[in-house]
Amino acid sequence: MTENLIEVHHLKKYFHEGHPDEVHAVDDVSFSIRRGEVFGLVGESGSGKSTTGRCILNLYRPTDGQVTYDNQDITQLKTSKDLKKFHHKTAMIFQDPYSSLDPRMSVREIIAEGLQLHGQVKDRQTLDSKVAQTMELVGLTSDLMNRYPYEFSGGQRQRIGIARALATEPEFIVADEPLSALDVSVQAQIVKLMEQLKVTRKLTYLFIAHDISMVKYISDRIGVMYHGRLVELGTANEIVNNPLHPYTKSLLSAVPVPDPNYERVRQQFTYDGQDATSPLREVAQGHYVALSKS
Repeated sequence: MTENLIEVHHLKKYFHEGHPDEVHAVDDVSFSIRRGEVFGLVGESGSGKSTTGRCILNLYRPTDGQVTYDNQDITQLKTSKDLKKFHHKTAMIFQDPYSSLDPRMSVREIIAEGLQLHGQVKDRQTLDSKVAQTMELVGLTSDLMNRYPYEFSGGQRQRIGIARALATEPEFIVADEPLSALDVSVQAQIVKLMEQLKVTRKLTYLFIAHDISMVKYISDRIGVMYHGRLVELGTANEIVNNPLHPYTKSLLSAVPVPDPNYERVRQQFTYDGQDATSPLREVAQGHYVALSKS
C-alpha cells in the first residue's frame, strides 16, 4: 500500500477562542493522504474545508491536534528556515482566479514570485525560461508573460494560478475550490489539466470543493465535512455509489441530472444535523461513517 504523505490527527481550529463569538471551524478531524493520490474534501460553505487545507499548509496554526508531512510534525516548525523548507514542497491553488492574482503584477511576475522567494533562479534569463516552461505546461503560450490578469478569461486566470503553484516544483498541492468561479466547460478543462499534471509531476492533491459531482471524477478518496467534522470517508466510488451518512446523501441528491423526466420526480434529501458529532467508525474496508450505533 502507498505510504501516507500527510497524516492529520484530531485537528482543531477555533477562531475567537474564549469569546462569545467563538467558532469551531475544524473540530477533531483525522484523516491521511497517500503519496500520489487525490484526496477530495467536500461540504457546504462554512463546513471547515478550506480551514483544514490551510492548517495542513501551516498557513493557520491549529488550536490543537497534529499534522505530519512526510513523518515530520509541521505544527512544531518554528524557524523561518524550517517553514520556508516546508513551503518549498507545497503550494496552493486559490478559489477565485479574479481576486487571487495581483492586478498590478504581470503574468511573469506572478509566476516568478515563488521562484525568487525560494532562490531557485540566479539570473533573469533563467527566470524567464522557467516561467515560459511553466506557462506552456498549463496550456499558455510564453508570449503572454508580459500581460496582466485583466487581459485574460477566468479559465486562463486559473491556469495562471496553477502555473504559479507549479513553478517551484512542489510535491503536494492544496486546490481550494479551484473550479467554483468557472463555467462548466472550463471546469472540465481544468480538471483534465490537473489530472495530467498529477501524472507528469508526480503530484499529491488535497482537492477542496462543494460540488461532489465534480470531485468524484478526480479523487481517489473523498472525505465529507459538516460543521467542522468529518461525517464520512471512503473511496470515491463508495462515497458516490454507496453513501451511508444522511448528509452525504443530501449532497448527492442536490446534484442536477441532465434528464428532465428524472428531474421532475427527483426527491432531494435534507439533513437535520443528526449524528453530526458522532465519531467515525469503519463499516466496511476503508469506508468510515459518523453514525450512532443505535
